[in-house]
Amino acid sequence: METELTVTLEDGLPVVGTLVQPRGDGPHPTVVVLCAGQLDRDGNVGKWPIAFGRPVAAALAAHGVASYRFDRRGIGATPGQWKQGGFYQHRTDDAQVVRAIAARPDVASVGLVGFSEGAVNATWVSRHAEVAAIVLVACPATTGVDGMIAWAEHPEAEIPAPIRFLLRLLRRTPAQQLRRITNKIQRGRTRVFGLKLPQWFREFLLHDTRPDLAAVQVPMLAITGGKDIQVDPDDLDKIAELSQGPWRPTGSPT
Repeated sequence: METELTVTLEDGLPVVGTLVQPRGDGPHPTVVVLCAGQLDRDGNVGKWPIAFGRPVAAALAAHGVASYRFDRRGIGATPGQWKQGGFYQHRTDDAQVVRAIAARPDVASVGLVGFSEGAVNATWVSRHAEVAAIVLVACPATTGVDGMIAWAEHPEAEIPAPIRFLLRLLRRTPAQQLRRITNKIQRGRTRVFGLKLPQWFREFLLHDTRPDLAAVQVPMLAITGGKDIQVDPDDLDKIAELSQGPWRPTGSPT
């Protein structure tokens, strides 16, 4: 059964999402899906539809697990300004949504499935809400700037032509420019070339995922595709090293 469900955050913002419940009487174990960036509840953004929301919900329901996926602040049916929210505001929103879902009488327990930034948030949310387990899909184990540098230096990275042209004029590599931007942010600067950097970007560049990964206290499954160019598949080994609990590899990432 699919139901439109609105969760109200502490600042009064109505977060709109979709609750999918399996057949049979509840309460059911429930997964909250945490997306990344400006993806809507189904994993779509602009002209690039990924459309993973419904298949994930259907697969979970087939195994007796409910799910809730939602539009983030300023995305889809949820009002607000995404750019003004910032990286840390978004993860705070995620935690409030998870606590609201966990409080429902038809929910037996809550787990998290996070994608990219959503996976980064899941590590923190697991300690700020009542969460039974987390699944991290494409979760980096590094700082935001180091992750972006690794992506920019990958042979298949698609850096926009205007940026490549500007870097050639400046005689800088993408890594050098990202380091310069990060240094400016650390000194309190918010503009580069006269353009104001979004709060989300400034906070993300400086954020280090590793302390939150090391602090996770619940069962955790981490998955990264072997051909992922935005998140290094080798970060899975780092996550295993940071994990406090027993772990075992399940084979090479694919």
